Amino acid sequence: MGRIRIAVFGLAALAAFGLGAAEATAQYWWWPPNMAVAPQFPTTEDEVTVTMGGEWPDSCIPNDSAIAGPVDDEICFDVIWDYPPGTICLMVITPWARSETIGPLPAGTYSVYATLFDGFSGLPMTEPTFVGSFTVEDVWLLGDANCDGSVDYGDIDPFVLALSGQEGFADQYPGCPWLNSDCNYDGTVDYDDIDAFVDCLGSASPYLADDWYDGCLPGRGGARDPCGEDELELSVEDGTLHAVHRNALYNCCLDEIVISLTMEDDVLRFDEVEILTMPCWCECCFDAGATVVDLAPGTYTVEFCWFDYDTWQEQCLEQAVVIP
Repeated sequence: MGRIRIAVFGLAALAAFGLGAAEATAQYWWWPPNMAVAPQFPTTEDEVTVTMGGEWPDSCIPNDSAIAGPVDDEICFDVIWDYPPGTICLMVITPWARSETIGPLPAGTYSVYATLFDGFSGLPMTEPTFVGSFTVEDVWLLGDANCDGSVDYGDIDPFVLALSGQEGFADQYPGCPWLNSDCNYDGTVDYDDIDAFVDCLGSASPYLADDWYDGCLPGRGGARDPCGEDELELSVEDGTLHAVHRNALYNCCLDEIVISLTMEDDVLRFDEVEILTMPCWCECCFDAGATVVDLAPGTYTVEFCWFDYDTWQEQCLEQAVVIP
């Protein structure tokens, strides 16, 4: 443990609780206390408030506290009962709580031990008791769902997994904060984060200013290919690039079509992903597009890619464009 205490019980402290020497090491129904931590998912940038509380057998509840550590990932929380000998305590069950703040702390999991002290004598009345633990996560980039240090196409699949809940996400991405996908800052990860996540994908330069999709559109092809051939349309206006993928075939009940942008040298790559949690037994035709700003003048190769569920392969359309 971080701080080892030898249980030496003074007569004054024992008398204040009505305890005999033989009873000093016993466990009582009011000990150990309950522990709570705020924030619930602390990061290395947060101060952590640790609260101990519960019920007390009389009206003389613990009225002081202290916290120390961590040492070897262990934190000591002193619950202090600070009343002079002769204090009269009404024998009524009384709620109590004491809070102390520690940190910011390095990333890791911390075990918390509580010890009850007689504040008047300075002697411990219990041995250090394990009351719980909490984990501090590293601070990562918002929207960096796979914790690789950037927000890009590789974050889309882990973001979709994060929508299903923290437990399943933690199994596949241990050590990566689930709340990286809380892109709208409401304390959880759900469908309300989708639009904000799309904004995170477009936060790098050149900037993906907007993306959109329309559907279900009337079919433009034949029975074997109801949407017709996939097409890429590019247009430039005042240094802004508009890219449209026409005739995309996706499930009728998709939640969102997310488009992300990556750039390497003079190659602009758009990745289009269907976010789908509750599929239907039908397909629809969609047009999906994106707008890119802050492109320097020059000639670029545009790649627009998606996963084709008919062939189970990635498909890409490629086209050159000049930004004046």
